[in-house]
Amino acid sequence: MSEPKEEPVDVTRLDGAEVSKKKQKLAKIKQYREDKDTKEILLLPAGKRLFYKLLAECGATRSPHIVGDPYGTHVNIGRQQIGLWLISEIERAAPMAYSEMIRQHQSDVVFEDKLNKEAEAQMEV
Repeated sequence: MSEPKEEPVDVTRLDGAEVSKKKQKLAKIKQYREDKDTKEILLLPAGKRLFYKLLAECGATRSPHIVGDPYGTHVNIGRQQIGLWLISEIERAAPMAYSEMIRQHQSDVVFEDKLNKEAEAQMEV
């Protein structure tokens, strides 16, 4: 599916309602592009891993609270907001991708654990 094309328009000749319609149309086109970009990234296993890593770094799924440190808590709240925004972007663009991303991460952890055990067993010999 190709991106919608938008012809340049002299907005100085439009009335308020036309300008509003034009802005809405441009916002839809922008959202379409952003969703398409997100979907394309999520098609790649590396893209899912990157998004998962970003979400983990943002602390999107854990409490931002740091006992006795209100400033650190506020920093964590800001990070968490970015993570929550990213989750909403992912879910809007590709509703099943977030759960697939979590499953892929769990599979990666199991595989990594298996490799670590094999390496430890070889070191013991």
